Amino acid sequence: MSETKYEVKCQYIITSKELKSEDISSMVGITPTHHFNKGDEYIITHPFYKTEEISKRPETQWSVTSETTIKPYINLNTHLEFFKTIFLSKIEKINQIRKNYNCETTLWIWISVNNPISLINFTTEELLFIKNLSENFVIQTKLIQT
Repeated sequence: MSETKYEVKCQYIITSKELKSEDISSMVGITPTHHFNKGDEYIITHPFYKTEEISKRPETQWSVTSETTIKPYINLNTHLEFFKTIFLSKIEKINQIRKNYNCETTLWIWISVNNPISLINFTTEELLFIKNLSENFVIQTKLIQT
């Protein structure tokens, strides 16, 4: 069996049907790492049929993504500290935006690993930060073959 390697990245996402990404950036005071606006066109590729079609985004998405880490253990602390540094002083403002403009917030964690995961642990402080920052919390794991 090969050495276990965890590839982890996190993304904080604000979605809105009312606001543009520029509005969210202005209100929060942060430049996103990724964004698109409701109505923006994009190409959907259908690999089975080898066709493409143009579609429009149904909502605005504004997000900040942490840098991917690859370690022999799960280290979510680095990612949560990254988000605390950026967002801790902005939580009240984000909650106002969420309430006033019917936005949805999600903290998403992606973990790719070459061996099955046995445990993911959070402290009470980390869970409280996640709860205050975001109404949705998703952990997505993927077992990769090496």
